[in-house]
Amino acid sequence: MNAKSFELATGETVTAFAKRLGRNYTTVRREVYRGYGCINRAAESNHPLYSTWHSMLQRCSNAKSKSYANYGGRGIRVCARWVDSFAAFCADMGPRQEKHQIDRINNNGDYSPDNCRWVSAKQNNNNKRNNVHLTFNGETRTVTEWADHLRVSASVLRERLRNGWTTEEALSPITLAASGHSCISITDSGKWSVRKYVNGKQRQLGTFTTLDVAIEARDGMSEVAV
Repeated sequence: MNAKSFELATGETVTAFAKRLGRNYTTVRREVYRGYGCINRAAESNHPLYSTWHSMLQRCSNAKSKSYANYGGRGIRVCARWVDSFAAFCADMGPRQEKHQIDRINNNGDYSPDNCRWVSAKQNNNNKRNNVHLTFNGETRTVTEWADHLRVSASVLRERLRNGWTTEEALSPITLAASGHSCISITDSGKWSVRKYVNGKQRQLGTFTTLDVAIEARDGMSEVAV
């Protein structure tokens, strides 16, 4: 097969095909002329799962890949069945839902049929090995999962933890009514805001890092913010 026939059959030039696959042009052109299944590979490369399969191989076997350190460098491999066959990968994984990503159930395990699944971006992020897991009332979840469960912003929980709150303090859904501390509310940054009516006008006494100091400020009418 010559280059012109390849272009007519696949809809792209040999040069474009080689560049898209990140392969040497001379090698690809030689394969085209010798008929080494380039038509089939071109069809595969246009498949919606091809980029997922190719990226998976790159981060596990190409030391020059920017993601290699977190995958191949940690000993993560792609099973032989998938390395040898894109078709086998497609058959094992099945169709991918829109905006879903491949995820390894065991983050220390290989890419294989029994350890991979399609998940949403949020689910994938919750399964990252660098996630912070918090245990509260006998349940362990990531910060994002706790935020969804408690219907609060994940940034609020992270800010509380950065400010030195314990897990119990950070995850307790304290509200103005529930706490029983009038004039005191919690800010999005995880601090305590004190407002009090004086002569019919609301005054901002300040924001404080702990509830105890906020109560003292309210009761003593202190205006010094910590």
